[in-house]
Amino acid sequence: MTKAKLALTSALFPLALAACGTVPEVPQASQATRPGLSALATNTICSNQTIPTGWVIIEKFSFSAACPSPAVWKAYTISELATAPSTFTACSGQSYPGFAIVTYNQVSSACNDSVVYKSVNITRYSSLPSPALICSGQNVPAGWVLVRYETAAPCQSGVQYPGMTIQRQ
Repeated sequence: MTKAKLALTSALFPLALAACGTVPEVPQASQATRPGLSALATNTICSNQTIPTGWVIIEKFSFSAACPSPAVWKAYTISELATAPSTFTACSGQSYPGFAIVTYNQVSSACNDSVVYKSVNITRYSSLPSPALICSGQNVPAGWVLVRYETAAPCQSGVQYPGMTIQRQ
């Protein structure tokens, strides 16, 4: 384990210990300690707990003394979408209401999973320019229209049209 990972795990241990009981209706927020997330309100929970509605995983931990589990990922750092900045990175494979997936990342130290695309960069629809290139496979939100599908986009590879251009109506 690297010094940075050990320091992060040590810093989050009290949060993980407190969170491994019952998940509160609205998790108590704390400030993220990972660089680039200082404005993001976060909470740490054990991986066997339900992620509250409106929250997303932004980091996964394979070590947590506070969260013993046979699962590979013992604990998660989660963030509430309602208080999140306009653009940030989250782990892939989740729902991001009110946000568009703008790029998929194959490398992510925070979400290092066995899936090819480990994290996604998401942006609030209200902060997107018009027109905007987003990744395909997500619904076009109310107030926006699909202009065209794109063959070149920083999204999933192996898909004929990985991106789509949308614009405000």
